[in-house]
Parts: sequence; C-alpha cells; structure tokens
Amino acid sequence: MKWILITMLFLSAQAEATLIQYTFEVLTKERTGTPGGATDRADMTLLVDADSRQITKLRYTTRFFDIDFQGGADITAQFRWLNQDGSGYYGINSFMEGAVPDGTSINMFLEATMPINGNPAHFLNNGTDGQHFIFSTENHSNAYIGEWMPGEKIIVPEPATLSLLGLGLGVIGLRRYSLRAKKH
Repeated sequence: MKWILITMLFLSAQAEATLIQYTFEVLTKERTGTPGGATDRADMTLLVDADSRQITKLRYTTRFFDIDFQGGADITAQFRWLNQDGSGYYGINSFMEGAVPDGTSINMFLEATMPINGNPAHFLNNGTDGQHFIFSTENHSNAYIGEWMPGEKIIVPEPATLSLLGLGLGVIGLRRYSLRAKKH
C-alpha cells in the first residue's frame, strides 16, 4: 500500500509544465524612423502551452494598440548563432491572427538565449538584455518596439496533477486514521 501511495505522489510531480504564464513590463515605442517619438509603459501577460508550443493568450494594452488574443499561435524559433556557453541564440516569432479588436493580426518577435533545440515556450523570459519585443501589424503598416524588462514566470499546475496529489494525500490520511482506529 505504501508503495502505491509513493508512486501516486511521484506521478503527481510534473517534470515540465504544460501551461506557463509570463508577465513582463514593456516600454513600447512607435517605430517612426524619427528620433524621439511617443512611448507607453504597460504590463504584458502571456499564457503559453509548452506541449503544443503555442501562445494561447496574450493581453497587452498600450496607447498605441490593444492586444487581447485568445487562441493558438505557434511559437517558432530560428537559430541565429552558438554562444560561448554552448547555448543557442534564437529569434522567437509568433503570428497572432485577429489579435487586435478591429481584426488586425499582430506579429511578435523576440531574441532570446536557450539550449540548442530547446522548447521556446520555456524560454520567453530569457530575452537578452538590450533586445526587444517587436510588434508589427500583418501588413507592416505599423511597427512598435517593446523594450523588454525581465519578468515573472509562473508554472500553472494542471488540474490532473493537483487531483493526483490531493488523492494521494487523502489516501495517506485515511490510512493513518484507520491504523489509529484499529489500535484503540
């Protein structure tokens, strides 16, 4: 019985998260080609499905645009070069169809460091200092640079994982209760 419980608890501990939520503070600036220009600072929240390598939700509101994307946008990583520590420098890209309320699609691009052939969904918070999120509309009529500030990465537990953990702890509690009842 003890080994069954230990096995259940072991299975409830997940090796890699399926859902990851990132929160970044981003200073967005219009790419107008002229010095200066208007800026706006806001928080951006991304919900990523690491198994399918997709952005499932993106919420980012600035004075320039309002992105409220829900769906599935593939995250692709293009290898740029090999770093001295053996990691790779990648361009990570995602195209979100209809992300803006008026139906405009947005392309998001970030340069980041991650292990060679790693899953980019796990490394969106590894943006390289001095690099940016670049948002552009589908026809490239408008482009914005979002200056990236390292943010928070939260692993969202799956309901099945929590259920297995709760079930395992419940069985342990019942087992102890029944053993204590037998002694008295």
